[in-house]
Amino acid sequence: MAATDPRHPLVVALIKARYDAGLTQAQVGARIGQSHSAIGNWECGARSPRVETLTAWASALGLRLALLRETPRG
Repeated sequence: MAATDPRHPLVVALIKARYDAGLTQAQVGARIGQSHSAIGNWECGARSPRVETLTAWASALGLRLALLRETPRG
């Protein structure tokens, strides 16, 4: 991911997880009831998925979404 990449880091992580799992956009889409073009639009940053969709997308890759509190630096 380039420093100027407009995609959200969560989406970038899901893309990496998809590649690591050896799945296509169509395969992930089928698992969550979406078209491969919807997955492609989210992956390229043309559209933003809803939280429910992000949760399903992560689950389709054997992941779960979690919020972590970061300790402020400084």
